[in-house]
Amino acid sequence: MVTIGYSKPYVALYSGEGGKDTYTGGMALGGGVSYSDSIDVADDNNFYADNMINESERGVFTGGSADISVNFLSQAAAKMILGLKSTTSVGDTQWNLYDDESTPPDIGYGHVKKVMDNGDIKWVPFVLPRVKFNLPAESAETQEDSINWQVQELSLTIMRSLNGTHPWRAITNEVYDTEAEAYEAVTEYLSQSASE
Repeated sequence: MVTIGYSKPYVALYSGEGGKDTYTGGMALGGGVSYSDSIDVADDNNFYADNMINESERGVFTGGSADISVNFLSQAAAKMILGLKSTTSVGDTQWNLYDDESTPPDIGYGHVKKVMDNGDIKWVPFVLPRVKFNLPAESAETQEDSINWQVQELSLTIMRSLNGTHPWRAITNEVYDTEAEAYEAVTEYLSQSASE
């Protein structure tokens, strides 16, 4: 099985109150263009006896980061993932303000991976239970003779969730025949409530 595509990035507000992962206000982040992550793992802790490793405590997840590109970040998604609170009106136009009150909250993030398995196209749900988005940079170029497609680039920090075993990544045991089924699994995961 090999990954051949990325789609349907999805986010929801995260709370780990009471040691249970819960999510609210889920929404699409934008059209998925690219995703890559880097995972930090603590060094192995080896114990030596008779001049060789006798016991070893394997390194564990300590954190990570990811870079995401989407076709467009809506104002609603930006308000959620960046914790934008302030707005102002100038004339008939409403503006979201990036200011001292902008505090990115904990977020649940998920997407769908398109894979090929022995020539068949399949779809795999992927979730990071708890992340925090960083305030994004902005860039734009003027249009010339041919279009230079420009995307919104986002970066995030991957953290362990606050529930008992502290998961930091979740992937289903099964692959799906359709993108819609895989996306439904992502949205279902990121809509867990405290009452479940």
